Amino acid sequence: MLVVTRRILLALLLALNAQCMALTSIDICAENTTEFTNNAWRVLLEAYARLGYRANMVVLPSRRCLVEANRIPSRFHGLVFRTRIAEAQLSQMVRVPTPIGRIEFVAIGTQTELALDNWSQLRQLRIGALRGVLYIEGKTAGMDTTYVTSLDQLIKMLLAGRIDVAVYTPTSQESLALSLGRNVGGRAAGIRVLGTLDRLPIYHFVNSRKSEQLSGLDAQFLALTREGFIDKVWTENVGTLKAR
Repeated sequence: MLVVTRRILLALLLALNAQCMALTSIDICAENTTEFTNNAWRVLLEAYARLGYRANMVVLPSRRCLVEANRIPSRFHGLVFRTRIAEAQLSQMVRVPTPIGRIEFVAIGTQTELALDNWSQLRQLRIGALRGVLYIEGKTAGMDTTYVTSLDQLIKMLLAGRIDVAVYTPTSQESLALSLGRNVGGRAAGIRVLGTLDRLPIYHFVNSRKSEQLSGLDAQFLALTREGFIDKVWTENVGTLKAR
């Protein structure tokens, strides 16, 4: 009888545990699985785990990800990251105040005599950029810009003289150098960084229906910052990187 009772209790505990796990599993939308996104994701995984959540990344095309996450109700708990500028487009989402990293926008090209440090300098140039990056699209509005889907395409266009500069978002200068050295069979050796156009903090966004978790998430991001965890993620995870 005692053995049967123990088995029943064990079964009940297992069922309860499974139910709790299902309740704490959340989906977060990402637009890709590049190294940059994966670094931000590592920060989120740690923060949500400390709060008792099991986060799952769901990858969708950039604009669809925005639309799906910015609904009420939404299947998504939030977006992996966006810049603060995205707030104007995310009416149903709330930004967690503490940044989880930083994104840089650099200009690359073969014309080493060019020295670029702001967007207005691109106005007289032929520009290449990755499709779906809203910030770049906004900054290059009205300019001669060609959008493509990969860094390889940008490099080929630069080498063929079809564009003068390409705007790119590496994790670091080192990862950009590695990317250029390994893309297109190593033929990108003549391409250099011509300057940094912008540096912006990135933030995690949650659906407004989940805003009660904002303070808890922010406390975790602050703790991860103080512990050096976030800096460690961004400095140690460097390698071949495709732009967002």
